[in-house]
Amino acid sequence: MLTDADIDYYDDLESMFGTRGWKHLCEEARKQIYQFQAEALEAKSYEQVCYLRGQAEQLARLVNLAEITATLRAQHELPDDE
Repeated sequence: MLTDADIDYYDDLESMFGTRGWKHLCEEARKQIYQFQAEALEAKSYEQVCYLRGQAEQLARLVNLAEITATLRAQHELPDDE
């Protein structure tokens, strides 16, 4: 069961997702993901490929945070903040 603090946390995240700053951050993160993926194709070593893939995966989590949060809210049957 989620506490009031947990619910406030999810509400704050969802408020952030609607801001221009968040949208700009996600746009820049997507560009960087593509760059990491392109660099991975040209990597000289397996370690470099793993590093670049890891970087891309972390940014993908950031970009997908809104969807992840919506899924968690649905799983915990939290009321929408609308």
